[in-house]
Amino acid sequence: MLEITSPCAGVVAQILIQPGDEVPISDPVAVIEASDEAVTSADEAPRAPAVDMAGVRGQGDTSRVDDADERVVALSPVRRRIAENLQWVADHTVRAATTIEADLEPIARLRERYGERFRRTAGFALTPLPFVARAVCVALPSFPDLQSSIDLERGEVRVRRRINLGIAVAHEQGLRVPVVHDADVMPLVALTRAIRRLVEGVRGGTLDARDSQGGTFTITNPGALGSAISSPIMNRGETAILSLDAVEPRAVVVDGTISVRQRAFMTLAFDHRVVDGGTAIAFLRAVERHLASAELASEAEAWAEI
Repeated sequence: MLEITSPCAGVVAQILIQPGDEVPISDPVAVIEASDEAVTSADEAPRAPAVDMAGVRGQGDTSRVDDADERVVALSPVRRRIAENLQWVADHTVRAATTIEADLEPIARLRERYGERFRRTAGFALTPLPFVARAVCVALPSFPDLQSSIDLERGEVRVRRRINLGIAVAHEQGLRVPVVHDADVMPLVALTRAIRRLVEGVRGGTLDARDSQGGTFTITNPGALGSAISSPIMNRGETAILSLDAVEPRAVVVDGTISVRQRAFMTLAFDHRVVDGGTAIAFLRAVERHLASAELASEAEAWAEI
């Protein structure tokens, strides 16, 4: 039973719904005949009888109201759109995933070396995300299947040449995925700035439609929220998504010696109709190798020029 408070004093003249009915949130459920007597206290106001709302749902809501401890919340347009896209991915792809524990100690050292200078000049913290994004852009050309889409009816796999990198951003209305277009031609500094602009745009509501269109590969960063290991879901129209979890110090054996290094789980979810497991693992290892490369370290020296 769900008790619905009357907007005025009076008696119930007619109940407009029956148990099990589905009604929009804004629809009336009863007719109240207002009382002529003034009510001076909320405690003195006569109450309409409770309406049995078991099975009654708000329009677009998937939960049921079974007792007074539950409430119905209508899906927002944004949440509905997210749900539709995720359902499409579930219905039209064959999802698989693989995970490696990546060594991010080289990135930790770069952040330690340049992080304070970067914060002073750029005004925000230097996180692992742009390093991983840059490594992904370097690795992707060697793994074109991760940038493809499959058309079973035509018997075709279409491989995209441009790397338009989606960056998943948490938002109170639902996860958003703005896109860094032509991310592969951006050096590390430019990519860092582009990602920051998108994050601020999502949170400030200043992005336009183009900023969320044309993605070819996505990175999600639940590690920033403290996740240990994640299982990401691909975006509609894409074949793969990489998840970066929390970067933490862990004891590992390096050259026969126990050492404490910064490590993180990286997971690649992919459409198994196009991408095989071996390809997915090879891609993740290629990303890890670039994170430790002299090339990336050289690019990081540009922090001094910001």
